[in-house]
Amino acid sequence: FIVGMFSQLIPQWLDNYESRETRSKYHRLAMRFLESLVKNGFTQELKEMKLTTLQKWRRTLPANLPGLRAYIATVKSLFRFAYNQGYIESNIARCLKVPKIAPIRVERNMSKEQALASIEACSGNDRYKSRSKTSTRTLNSCKLDCAVKGARSGWSH
Repeated sequence: FIVGMFSQLIPQWLDNYESRETRSKYHRLAMRFLESLVKNGFTQELKEMKLTTLQKWRRTLPANLPGLRAYIATVKSLFRFAYNQGYIESNIARCLKVPKIAPIRVERNMSKEQALASIEACSGNDRYKSRSKTSTRTLNSCKLDCAVKGARSGWSH
């Protein structure tokens, strides 16, 4: 039942997107979702699907799966369309959470010695002295910034 329902639903849903690349990607992900449902024994009508079925499906996806956010967003979009078109009575996929992108943080703290070495390297370098006034202002601003931060952290040169 579910394969027949999806074979009608997916083309209608994809017609909403103009980009050929988007349609192709969504089609591929929707078919992967359908295959996963059939593989795990869900063969009833789409109307019979429960939130627990979607949650079980979601738990089968590894957290480091490439394209995980797009995969879940695709399923949510498909169910939203099915709900809006009357295929299902409730949009159960709205309860699925698309994982947030973990921010990549790089520590940018310098030790006192590193800051002083950087300032010294720039101060004694003729290459930096011959640059425009803007470069000199930038260098002086960096020195001031380092000095202020150094004073806040309890060290000075």
